[in-house]
Parts: sequence; C-alpha cells; structure tokens
Amino acid sequence: EPSRAEPSGMTCARRLAGAQRPGRAERYSRLCSPRRLAQALLVAAAFLLAAAPAQAQTTIWSGTLTVQTLNVGVGCSDQAGRCEVALTDAEFTYDGVSYRIRSITLWDSPTPGLALRIRFSKDVSSLRSRSLTLRVGSSTQLAFSDDVDNVIHNNNLAWSNTGLSWSAGDTVSLSLVGPPPTDPPTDPPTSWEGYALTLSADRVPSEKGDDVIVTLDLGQPAGPGFFAWVEGLPAGTASYGIDERVPERKREDVRNGMDWTFFGSVQLVGKELNAPPETLRLQKLLRDWNGAQTKTVRLRIIDDPWVDPDETIVLRATGANVNSDGKTPGTGFGYSELNSNDLTLTIADDESSGAADAPLEVGVLDAVTYETGTGATTSVPVTVWLDRPATHDVTVDYATADGSARSDGTTAAGTKDYTAKSGTVTIPAGETRVEVTVDVLDDTVEDSGEVFRFKLSNPSPSTVRLARAEATVTIRNDELRLADLEIEGGPDPRGPWTRLDIGAFSRDRTDYAVTVPYATTHAHLRATPVDERAAVLATGSGSDLAAVRAGRWGEAVALEVGGNTLVVTATGPTGEVNTYRVTVTREAWAASSNADLEALLVQAGSNAAGPWTKLDIGAFDAETTQYAVTVPHATTVARVLATPADAGAKHSSGAGSDLAEARPGFWSRGLPLAVGDNALSVEVTAEDGTIKTYTVTVTREARTLSSSADLSGLTAEAGTDGNWSALDIGAFAAGTTSYSATVPYAVTDARMTAT
Repeated sequence: EPSRAEPSGMTCARRLAGAQRPGRAERYSRLCSPRRLAQALLVAAAFLLAAAPAQAQTTIWSGTLTVQTLNVGVGCSDQAGRCEVALTDAEFTYDGVSYRIRSITLWDSPTPGLALRIRFSKDVSSLRSRSLTLRVGSSTQLAFSDDVDNVIHNNNLAWSNTGLSWSAGDTVSLSLVGPPPTDPPTDPPTSWEGYALTLSADRVPSEKGDDVIVTLDLGQPAGPGFFAWVEGLPAGTASYGIDERVPERKREDVRNGMDWTFFGSVQLVGKELNAPPETLRLQKLLRDWNGAQTKTVRLRIIDDPWVDPDETIVLRATGANVNSDGKTPGTGFGYSELNSNDLTLTIADDESSGAADAPLEVGVLDAVTYETGTGATTSVPVTVWLDRPATHDVTVDYATADGSARSDGTTAAGTKDYTAKSGTVTIPAGETRVEVTVDVLDDTVEDSGEVFRFKLSNPSPSTVRLARAEATVTIRNDELRLADLEIEGGPDPRGPWTRLDIGAFSRDRTDYAVTVPYATTHAHLRATPVDERAAVLATGSGSDLAAVRAGRWGEAVALEVGGNTLVVTATGPTGEVNTYRVTVTREAWAASSNADLEALLVQAGSNAAGPWTKLDIGAFDAETTQYAVTVPHATTVARVLATPADAGAKHSSGAGSDLAEARPGFWSRGLPLAVGDNALSVEVTAEDGTIKTYTVTVTREARTLSSSADLSGLTAEAGTDGNWSALDIGAFAAGTTSYSATVPYAVTDARMTAT
C-alpha cells in the first residue's frame, strides 16, 4: 500500500508478535520492508522468548509417512493411501485420551496458499491449549495454537503457508512434542464396606457355541436403591452390536460388523455426547436387585464366515447407590464409584482351525448412497474385503453393471444415474479392506431406490477364492433425507420444553444421542425433510409413530430411566422409508442435596388471633441464612412461612430448638415473643439428609418508663355540707405549680381534681 508511511521495525515487531494466525502476520508483513521485516522478526522472537517461561518438552508421538497421491493433494487418508499403512504409527495417547490419525493432507490452496491439514478420530480442542508442536522433517515446526481450522472442524488441525513440498513416494518424519501429560485420574475403588464387584462367565465364548452367561457378584446383598451396569469396553477387539434387536440367528453369511451383543435393552455411552464410534461403550443396566447378591446378563456371539481368531470381549461392571452422595464416608458408595474386575473373554473362532492353510476369501459389501439434491455429483464408497490379513498384496478386478439404475442415458431424462466404472483394486499386505468410489449423478426424477451391481472377478493370486462376488448399490433420492432435526425435553408432556443438544446435524447421519437428568420425563422431535412435498413424516418411539407436519413438533414421548429411542421416519411416494434415531438416556434418580429455601416471610401481631402485619426482614436470598427485625413492645407474637426450593425437601419451623414439621407455603402457629431477642428458626432437610437452618431474630422492645411528672389538668371546688361549686383558680398551665382563690367565710370545705 504505497500511500501509507512505512512503519518502523519495532512497529512491525509488535504487530507480528500479536498475530495469532499466519494470515494475520501475512497481512501485516506487507507493511514492512524486507530489512525492517527481518529486524521485526528478531525483535518479536526475542519478545516471545522472554515472555514465555521455559517448560519441559517430551515426544508424545512420532512416525514416518510414506506420501501417497490423494484426490486432492498428497499424504494419506481413510479413503486412499490408508494412514494405518502409510504411517508407521497412527495412534497416540495424551492426558489419558487415545487419538488416531485419520488423514494427513498437503495441498496447494490459492487462499491461503500451500496448506497442511491433519484429521483425527475425535475432538482435539483440548490439545490446542497444551502448547503442542508438530515437527515435520528437521526444520518445520507447526504450533497447535496456530491452527486455522478450529472454528469449523474440532477434529481437524490445519496450517497455511507451511512452505512444505511433498511428492508421492517421499518419506517424511513427523513427531508431536509438548509438555509431559498430566497424571490420569485415579481409578474408582474395587471394594468398599463389604461390596466387591466380580464378573465371571460360565463358558468360553464360541461362534458355534451356546450363549454366554456372565454373572455379577456384589460380595454381599444389595442395599436399597442399588443398581449397576455392565459395559463392553473399546479395549476389546471384537465389535459389539448396536442393533435394537439381538439377531435371531447366530449364523451370518456375510460380514455385518457385529461379533457380539447383549440380550435385552442396551444403550451406547461415551466420554462425551456423540463421541466417535471407537470411544463408545455398550451398556446393560441392572436394576431391581431387591436384596439379591448376584445378577446375570446374556451374551450372544455371532457366527460369521470370516477367519478372525483371538478376538476379545472386555467387560466391566460399575455399581451405584442412589441413597448416597458418594462423597461422605460412612454413607454408602455413590454414583459410578465402585468398579468390578475387567473380564476379558477370547472368542473361539470356528473358522480359524487350520486358517494358515485355508484359502483367502475376497468379497464386496452392499452400499447405499443419496443424490445430493443440488445437481452435483457425489461418490459412493464400495468396500472390497479380505477375510484375513495376507502377507502379500491381493488384487481383484471389478466392474459396475446396470440394474434399475442406468449408466447409459442422460441425467436430464433421468436415465443416467451413475458413471460406469471398472478396474483392478489392490488390498495391500496386512490389510483386510479397501474402498472403490463410484460417481452417482443427481437428477430431478422420482426414482428413489434404484440399484446397480458391483461385480468382482479374477482375484490374484489364483488361490484366493471369491466368497461374495457381487454387491448391490442402492441410490436414494435426497428428498427423503432431513434438512434439520431438533429435540426438546421437559418435566411434563405439556412442557415447559428445553432444547437438547444432540450435536451438529448432518443429513447423512441418522443416529444421535443425548443424556438428560432424571427430572426430564418427556421429549419430542421436530424435523423438516429436504423436500416437504415428497416426504411424509412420522415421529414417536419404537414402532409407535404418529404423523406430523414438516417443521412441527411431534407428540411427547415418555422417557424411561436408561436408553429411549425416539424415531423420525420420512416416507416417499414409492413407500421407501428413511429413518433417523435419537437415543435419549435418562439418568437414574439421585437424592437431591438441595436444602435451600426459595421464600421466607414473617408476620407479627399483638395477639395470636391477629390482626397480622408483615415484618420487613430485608431482601431474601437462599444463600443468606441470618435475618433480623425489631418490633415494639406491644407486639407479642410472630409467625413464619417458608417454601423449600426442592419439592422433595422437608422443613420444620418454630422458636429456638422447639421446631414442628411445617407444610410448604403455610404459616406456622403463633410464636410468643419475649422482651429482647427471639430466634425464629426454619430447618430444611434435603432428600439426601443435608440440613440447612435459616434464622430470623425478632427483637421485642422493652416497655419504656416515662420521666414526666406534669399535670395535664387541675380544677378546684368549694362548698358547705356537700354542696359544691367550682372555684376560679385561674387558667391552668403544666408549668405553673401555685394557684389561689378566695371564698366566703361560710364555705367550710374544698376539694381538687388533678389529671
């Protein structure tokens, strides 16, 4: 900007030192000459080094990346150049949290320039505040605090103008350094006051064997209010099912992503709402112990055709007692405080006998995709699988084939639904699956549910067997997807309602979860389809659904303690149904510790029958427990009215320690007031036994003694034999103490009247 005066090097230094992101520093650098910019950088560096205290650094993670060519840029990703293969190590743990690198991408973006982005398996917001640095090669250091992508994507980190240059086949050393991790939280105790939770199984789980019965033993009979849950932990290598129903058959002819599941009602829980799948736990709630010491849960192992030896199930039980706050020793143990042993079960895979000599099997999975609804092309990933890792690459030819979906027409006429594709796909050594993407075209024709086939042939080496040579790819119209989805919860079918946070909505994501407190007893859904004219909506729970208009709230659904699945279905003109689910987990009841009052009033009078006058004790605040007021001597009685903030709390009121049980919102009996201080007390007892006492000190004034010895009136009379007449003594005045009058000799008597 030639019209501006060139700032000094110190000005440049201050501006650069204050720049939080490369883009900002880049803008300021245009104001500085190269000489002064160099000077500014030195000053800024000295300023930052002097301001930052020295902190020990440790290497948190390191790995070597073999650069692959991606659809955009180079690096590795879940879709191409798999990071598990391209990276020597794609996982690390920091501050007790495990992370996995899903993709690393370097691309040349016109704005803001050459950029690097890393996508992780979960939210990395907490890492940005931990002064971590990514080292690339021997000279490039990228601070997490300089990330430019945190506003939009919490799972991503990105840097612009990195100066990096990679080509396919390059090997790049990467490392993550930062302060040593904080100590992990202390594990809950495994025994307490006679309780010692133990999990055991009645058999070794087997794909072809009977269901497994797992027993939870408490070590002593369960007390009142006790409940527990058994969880399948992510540490197990076997995948657990999240279907609403247990499969009726143990045998599955194709891979369905489920190795085992619990019988009965289950729910998914994670460290945070809508956590990534790898952090979720399958949970089975055990209630109504009624003094029993043991309870059982039933596991079903799914028999699939894959060779997957030594898969493990890791179970853990946690106990809780709703009659305890979990903090005060001697009152029992509290919510989520007592854990069992970790029970590890290894599944006997019946296909694994002689697996080393069995031929490899390759197959392909069915897929479903949606048109974009915008006219743009989308890609559907089709998964080609191998039944077990091989020591060598495996290749197989593939080709698409028209079904009701066609590749030979035009999109305008609705006769071209996808782009035909064929080729050869390679499953690298050590891997078991790879994805092939097929372009799907958008049209304006109502043709939802059309399909094309994806066929495999000619596996290599020739010893590899085609276990599933053909898959079906279904193309659905976009109008059956939702444009938005909301849920509200409340304490009553009529509200009042509060919006529940199910995370960011995506029309491609059909399952959501949220946890609500016990006091939330009902919930309802509101949804809008992409095309309101083409979809009919229904909301409810399970199969109990009721039609609802787009953008209107559905009927309230009563929530049970534990998992509740609320459903929205969008039905198209052809009868095709798209289903979205929200799992609402209602927390178990826990005794409240709220012993606050929400209102406190005092009245006084001259007798117990009234009338009553309100006393001014000042503004009431639940945290203020001491109040005071003064009344005149003539006030002889007082009464109080109190209302606890928690409907489950009880209260008593009275004078001093003489308290009587009271009803919320009702006046106490009249309490006599002595001269001096009178302590009127309200004792509130919360559900968990917490006690809080409010005191109003009413000071009754003493009777006042007068010093006045004045008369207010004085008259005199005189007479004889009882016949009296007034004497004129002059005008009376309280300050005049002497008066006189003269009477005839015949008057023999006189008298005075004084007031």
